[in-house]
Amino acid sequence: MGKEPLRIVVCNRQKTDVDKLCVAQDARGTQLGSRLFGDCDSLLAQVMQHLMTHDALQEWEKRKNCSHGRV
Repeated sequence: MGKEPLRIVVCNRQKTDVDKLCVAQDARGTQLGSRLFGDCDSLLAQVMQHLMTHDALQEWEKRKNCSHGRV
């Protein structure tokens, strides 16, 4: 699935088959991931607020809304 140490974040409204990977621990006892029950679009929008400038975020939101049929 990936190189060790594997790290994963799952964001979904329902349980998934890979949820158990989020709470698994590596050899040092560090949790391998995070599990979020929620809307992926909302999560990504929050993350992007910390990664992008205000203008870049506005442009990203505009393109995202157009691709989802919203204007």
